[in-house]
Amino acid sequence: FCLVATGSFGIIFEYALEQIERQRYRHLLDRYVSKNVAKVILSDRRSLEESMRGIKKPVTILFSDIRSFTTWTEQSDPDKLVAQLNEYFEEMVDLIQEKNSGTLQKFIGDAIMAAWGDTHTAGIDVDARRAVTAALAMRPALAKLNQSWKNNPDRRTLATGIGVNHGPVVNGNVGAKQRMELTVLGDGVNLAARLESATKQFHTDILIGEEVEKLTREHFIYRTVDLLTVKGKTKPVEVFALMSDRSIAPPAWLETYEIAVKMYRRREFKEAADRFEFTRQQISGGDFLCEMYSSRCAAYQLSPPPPDWDGSFTLAEK
Repeated sequence: FCLVATGSFGIIFEYALEQIERQRYRHLLDRYVSKNVAKVILSDRRSLEESMRGIKKPVTILFSDIRSFTTWTEQSDPDKLVAQLNEYFEEMVDLIQEKNSGTLQKFIGDAIMAAWGDTHTAGIDVDARRAVTAALAMRPALAKLNQSWKNNPDRRTLATGIGVNHGPVVNGNVGAKQRMELTVLGDGVNLAARLESATKQFHTDILIGEEVEKLTREHFIYRTVDLLTVKGKTKPVEVFALMSDRSIAPPAWLETYEIAVKMYRRREFKEAADRFEFTRQQISGGDFLCEMYSSRCAAYQLSPPPPDWDGSFTLAEK
């Protein structure tokens, strides 16, 4: 009895100690890598072994970046800058990881790169919906942060750009023997980064790729922005602005605007210009996209595009 009792106690004690150590390592890892990545490293040996080789899978990627960050770093006190960045990151990462089950891939300076479908998936449509939900939630979250910083002289008002794209990527362990990183890479990631950058040119805060729009159009209201050819690609992609979820009715002017875009691509520039102007008048405070298309229509009426024109716009900048 003594032998069995002490042996059982020893086994239980060792098991409990192992679990405590595992939790300690898990909490430590969670501070330096995404919770989903930590789970793969500690629990899912098969997924970790697969990632060592690299596998191709459909993933939804989110890129978020703070506007004019370089100027901010030059003008701000380092301690205050880092303190505000940490407050901002804490709020946004919570929306990505805790609220919407995403993987925080990495911080790239002031930028956030997140993924859905890399370490685990609930289905590509659910992954895409969670990514868009996170992007949409980041909008009021930033507004709330800016409001809380309004009377604090050590804080400044922030603005961000967000790009969300879905596509095949390579998911794998990349790096050197001194340090490895479980990450995603490929064309799907690059396009998400291009969309984030393009928010500056189209004067909007969130741009959505066409594959994400197809997967989530039943849940969110989108506005067509442009048929865009980004640097490094030859095939144009449809790009959309994220307006709201379906709990809010679409604005009355949206249908007229979408008809105007279709007329523009059919080379009906005079009719399209009239509809864009009508839409602009309906939107209080003016509208950059309507003004952009009106300007293009006026130019094309004077000098029509070539016969092979497909309505796309080439984005020269990254």
